[in-house]
Formats: sequence, structure tokens, C-alpha cells
Amino acid sequence: MARRFLPWVLIPLLAVLILVPVGFMFLGAFMSGALADPEARLTLEKVAAVYATHASICATLASTLAIALLVAGISPPAGRRIHGLAGPAAPTCRRGR
Repeated sequence: MARRFLPWVLIPLLAVLILVPVGFMFLGAFMSGALADPEARLTLEKVAAVYATHASICATLASTLAIALLVAGISPPAGRRIHGLAGPAAPTCRRGR
């Protein structure tokens, strides 16, 4: 009984627990002050300060691509080695016999 209704409780709960902080993070990026500050207003100043500098974007993009290439180069051989250490696959169970 609980297995049927548990996803209907957990999925909305997890959605709220994940989306609310992410939403406040984006709202904070576009606010001129703290969220509780009555003088704060919506602005693009902070976002422009981060993304207006060409060097900042290029450095971030370069490091992201370097990490992605490193992971893409290491993961397949490591996965094959780990799979080889696990031994042969277990035989599949055939139904109806």
C-alpha cells in the first residue's frame, strides 16, 4: 500500500526541496541587495558583471571543456577495467522453463 502512494508524496516534496533553493539562487542573482532588503530591486548589474568580461567566460568555458575531455578520456578505459574485474556476467534467468 505504501509503495503505491509513496511516490505521490516524495516526488512533489523533492521537487519543492530542489526547485525552491534554485529559484531563490536565480532571484538573488538578479536582485541589487539581499532578498529581505526593502530597498532591493531587480537589476542586471550582478549578472552583467559576471558575464560581461570576455576573459571570464573564456576561462570558465576552457576549464569546463578540459574537465569534460579528461572525464571522457578516462571513463571508458576505467569502465572496461572495472567490468573486467567483476568477472563474467551472471547467466540470465529464462522464464517459462
